[in-house]
Formats: sequence, C-alpha cells, structure tokens
Amino acid sequence: MSIWKFTIEIKNMQRIFMPRGAKILSVANQNGSICLWAIVDRSAVVEERNFGVFGTGHDVGFLGKDEFLGTVFIEKFVWHVFEFK
Repeated sequence: MSIWKFTIEIKNMQRIFMPRGAKILSVANQNGSICLWAIVDRSAVVEERNFGVFGTGHDVGFLGKDEFLGTVFIEKFVWHVFEFK
C-alpha cells in the first residue's frame, strides 16, 4: 500500500484511472491545481472512476448518489469536488 497523488481538471465530468479499491484521503490545491490523494494497492487492477469539479454558483442539478470529497480554494475561486458513484 502507498499514497498516490492524482491531478484533476476543473470540469463537470472526467475519468481517472487508479488501482481498484483506492481510498481517497483528501483533495487540495497544490501549485494552482486540484489534486487528490488516495491510499492504493499498487498490485491491484486499474479501474476507471468518475469525478466532477464545480464552482460555487454552478449548476449541479444532476448530482444524486455522488460523494462530496471536499472544497478547494484556488486564488479567488472556490471549487467543489465530487466522485460519481
């Protein structure tokens, strides 16, 4: 097991490939980019997971059983990160 960093883009839907069962620990701004850190099993099969990043005031009407991961501040902008289940 180890901790890996994944950089995510500011968009409503994106896929990130990570080892199956990865447990997300946190999301934060690092040098102007939104990053998430997860505990991963390096030997696990890689799977696709789906994430979205929404700004304050943006439409998020299609959210349902999704998991809120955290809020990230980058300069004057505030971004909210979700994983789609």
